[in-house]
Amino acid sequence: MSKLLNLCKILVTLLYCWTSVIATNIYEQISIEADLSKFKELVDRDLVMQVFLQHKSSTVFAPTNAAIEKLEAKRLRKDVLDKIASYHTVGVVVKKESFPYSVSSSLQEAAPLYLSYKERRPVGHHEYFHQDIKEFYVNNAKIIKEYTLRGTNGEQLLYIIDEALEPYIPSTPLPPFALELISQPNIYGIDERWDNYYNKITNNKQEAVFERTGNHTFFVPIGDVRPELFDKYVVLGHVIPNHVLFLNVMGKESYRSAANDATVNVELSLINRTLRINPEQTYYVQSNTIKADPRHNKGVVMSRVLRANIPVKNGVVHLIEKPLMIIDTSIIDFLHQESDGRLKTFNKLLDLVPEIRSEISRLEQKTILAPTDAAFSNLNESENDNKVDYLIKNIDQLRDLLRLHMVSQQSVSTDDIRRGIKPEVLSADNRRSLFFRVVGDDANTRLTVEGGGVNATAVQADIGATNGIIHIIDRVLGMPFQNIYDKLKTDPSLSFSFELGRQGNQNWNEQLLREDRRFTYFVPSNDAWDQFKRENPSEYKQLEMKLFPANTRNILDRHLVVNQQISSTQLETQFDTIHTVKGILKVAKSSVGFGNLYIEWEGRRARIVRPDVQAINGVIHVIDQVLMKKRDLTVNSSSHPIVNITLTIVFIIIAKFY
Repeated sequence: MSKLLNLCKILVTLLYCWTSVIATNIYEQISIEADLSKFKELVDRDLVMQVFLQHKSSTVFAPTNAAIEKLEAKRLRKDVLDKIASYHTVGVVVKKESFPYSVSSSLQEAAPLYLSYKERRPVGHHEYFHQDIKEFYVNNAKIIKEYTLRGTNGEQLLYIIDEALEPYIPSTPLPPFALELISQPNIYGIDERWDNYYNKITNNKQEAVFERTGNHTFFVPIGDVRPELFDKYVVLGHVIPNHVLFLNVMGKESYRSAANDATVNVELSLINRTLRINPEQTYYVQSNTIKADPRHNKGVVMSRVLRANIPVKNGVVHLIEKPLMIIDTSIIDFLHQESDGRLKTFNKLLDLVPEIRSEISRLEQKTILAPTDAAFSNLNESENDNKVDYLIKNIDQLRDLLRLHMVSQQSVSTDDIRRGIKPEVLSADNRRSLFFRVVGDDANTRLTVEGGGVNATAVQADIGATNGIIHIIDRVLGMPFQNIYDKLKTDPSLSFSFELGRQGNQNWNEQLLREDRRFTYFVPSNDAWDQFKRENPSEYKQLEMKLFPANTRNILDRHLVVNQQISSTQLETQFDTIHTVKGILKVAKSSVGFGNLYIEWEGRRARIVRPDVQAINGVIHVIDQVLMKKRDLTVNSSSHPIVNITLTIVFIIIAKFY
């Protein structure tokens, strides 16, 4: 009995200890949270705030100790520190279901708190099988934990945040609108003068944009440019209407600016250039002029963010280094600026071919695809291999290579490709085409370009210049680094041909790995297979169901030349017929238009739509028709009669239902 009594005493003691650390209100919760000890110290400076957090219905955004330490490093005045707890407190319950939302804090004279969220895709999830994760923010701080509590007089919410909210306390009775702050930054005790931008606003009669109510984002340039370039569209190109975007909320998405009408269309986005070796955050905002008029060139202009996340009555203000939208640098000047940076090798090679550099300097519009130094380094297969030295010693080949990286007489932007205007463009060598694509979702759009058999991705696209556009790319075009197998495997527009080659016990594709042989492969594109599917649905289904891998290999053999690498120029000038592994193809030339080169088999004519996709063991010519007929999938006559009957029934069912 005594043992049972002792056990009960222990349980009662444990229950008492447990209940003693279970908070019933916000003040008790921040008292027991070790990581909120610094915030509690700020709360304890204000007796009224202590009572408020114990009894009143409220919401508190409590920064962690690390967040408070970062704020303290800014050496704020004591009177400002005394008000931090009030600025992080709201006199109503604000649930996440109400985000996005703006609400006044207990520090009435301060700007509103802006509550928002952004959605992100979980890492490693396929785009078709995922549920986006919502991240919730107050101003620039992310909510990392939450508690639902109850004070004496109602429900309470405690959100723990990863960044302290800096209170900008105005010298005026009410927080300023953006226009008032731009005209008088000393309202917030800011020493920088923004007169230049304020004058541009007033000269172009755009004051209403900056003093209208609502939730907006304003980028204010400190630097100046020639006044005649700073017109109404440039003023509007610094404003994102109807979105309050603190930097952490802005993410990688592009947002439509107020410069958006039938004449000019400008989008703004954020780039994080923070280096791991340097903990100081470095952000750039970039404008992308998608639709332009004679006064405004297409392309991207970047400006470093100098001071971010300044809340005002109608949104948030970010100070930036120089104006957006205004393109006053030529392509050659931009390349010169990068001559000691990431484009050092490209500049070095341009110096060896003065006529190319002279062409780039001309006033007419052009597009330059500039490989990074890393792109040139990736060409080398070993320490003793130096492709750049080879190019330096072969000026004619270098000249052709540089012309492959240029489009004359036109600027090709990501938006052009997205809208399907210029997917295929003739390069400046007047022989080889460049094939542009835009891949990825809206938040992760990437521009890719294939030229001379190499597919490159733009690491920075749409850099605007007075005479065109520059795309900085991660590969050197025209210098292949993949074999034909790898080219097929990584090209999404050739995926069906690649999958057919994997059918059966014998992987037909594996022969294309051999680098001791040379191949010429006429590869039907996915579009070609789609057309075949429309014309021959039952035969297409048979291929898809992998019923006849041997027949499939025979079809692919008809498209393949072994031990011979034949360029489109050779096809046009040296061949009337071509002997493939399983057939003879006729070469048909057209005298009309660029690139009208065809191959024929038994009356089926296919156009070469992407010629000369180079690989280290041969060449691919992409064609727009499949060279096959229905009989290619008929069962061999030596098969058993029952098998023939069974398969015939299967084909009838397939034809009927598919």
